Amino acid sequence: MAAAGRTTAEAGTRRRPLALPALFACFAAAVLAVLALKNFLWRSDNVTPPPTAVVEQDATTPLHDDGRGRWFNLLRRIDVPRDVVTGKWSLTPAGLQLENPTGVSKYLQVPYEINGSYQLRMRLSHTDRNVGSRDRAIVIRFPVGSRRAALIAYTDGRGLGINSIFDRGSLDPGNPTARPDLVLTPGTEREVIISVSVPTREPDGLFDDGEPPVGISMRVDGEEIINWQGDRAKVGIRDSEAGKRLPTGPLVFLSGFGSNVTFQKLELRMLGGTVIFKPRLPPPTGVREPAPQAGVWQINYPAGAQRGVTITEVAGGKFRLQTGGAVSIEGVYRWDGGRLVMEQPEDVRYQQMIWQWNNGRLVLVEEPPDHPSGATYAGVTLKFISDDISAAARDAVPQLPSRPKQRQP
Repeated sequence: MAAAGRTTAEAGTRRRPLALPALFACFAAAVLAVLALKNFLWRSDNVTPPPTAVVEQDATTPLHDDGRGRWFNLLRRIDVPRDVVTGKWSLTPAGLQLENPTGVSKYLQVPYEINGSYQLRMRLSHTDRNVGSRDRAIVIRFPVGSRRAALIAYTDGRGLGINSIFDRGSLDPGNPTARPDLVLTPGTEREVIISVSVPTREPDGLFDDGEPPVGISMRVDGEEIINWQGDRAKVGIRDSEAGKRLPTGPLVFLSGFGSNVTFQKLELRMLGGTVIFKPRLPPPTGVREPAPQAGVWQINYPAGAQRGVTITEVAGGKFRLQTGGAVSIEGVYRWDGGRLVMEQPEDVRYQQMIWQWNNGRLVLVEEPPDHPSGATYAGVTLKFISDDISAAARDAVPQLPSRPKQRQP
């Protein structure tokens, strides 16, 4: 038994040296695999990053070219009341939305100056709301060095192009970026990537070899549809009068007309250069908040009752509030200097109903002092729920009764 025990122990002793090389080999193989994977990822990050490789950053993190080609989420950095120039824009769970059935462009400024080479990646869709409009389009103004270009993507089936290369309109035959064959179908999400290449100067302020060309390329759903290089002097915009009044500088402006547009994604990747935070200029005097958005809202009464109501936009840029019960506050309102003011009440005794924004809600701040119906509505609030204005969406808002009154002892 002792001999057998020694034999077993000796066998175990002999196996240990054999196990160490195998363990070392496994460890070395694992290290090599990690290094190979790291090298592959480094190559992918610097050569052809996968289109889904987005590094989400907190909205307070500075944007910069860190040499790794990171994508930054611009939607998280947009403040609609601060950055809207004109029109009805809103940030919803679906993305950044523009509601504009008119034939006049409405603008939102992305709050960053972009100096250098970069890529702008968007996922967008549109729905035509004014098929009678002569023109319907999504317009993206973007900087190319010290100049500004504009992608005009018509939503009426006429194609797209960059306005105005060689001083040509976006769809002119002499414009090398014109793509009349590429149609943005209503209701279909498309991924658009605009790439801008701007040469950098040497330390002495001069270009290394004369004046190198700038480059503008664009991909739609992964397919390259525009690839242009040329003299930066050939880049410009045949702009509208409203476009000429936009702030100057290397800024991105989103706009559209004749359509409702949703930007599900808006991301920036710097390829060389700098980014400077540049919010829109302060709003005009008297304009403190944006007009209310059409859709389903939740009305809350001081006594605790709540239910779904609707606000719809009517002719003249006015708004109709329908509660399905409280006739005293129903009617057509106008947006006047940051206040929602009753103009055509359902109950003619209630001409003085006025709402204002407070902490993201509309609050009734003024009513007839004599309280014609005997009840007061002061302090009633409206909270936006959804742009779906259907009866089903309204009825989906939880309904609560008023709290019972406390009996006096």
